[in-house]
Amino acid sequence: MEELKSKKIKNIYIHIDVDVMDPLEFPYQPVPAEGGLRIDIFSNILGELAKEFHIVGVCLLGCTALSNQRIKILHEIINLGTKIY
Repeated sequence: MEELKSKKIKNIYIHIDVDVMDPLEFPYQPVPAEGGLRIDIFSNILGELAKEFHIVGVCLLGCTALSNQRIKILHEIINLGTKIY
């Protein structure tokens, strides 16, 4: 994040490939990676990015959760995306 700030970058596009998340906490991914990010750390990173930069777009790739599964981190990502204007 400091490198982006040092380059005076203000607008960012966030691409989230869910296979970076810990499969023990987020099993809804086609290619799980052992030792991925815990959901709380991932959520904190998203929050810090939203505080520091103007988010111009968000992409979520690889989520295999069913539509009736309510997953807190997905709602946080969706809410982040709906704040874009």
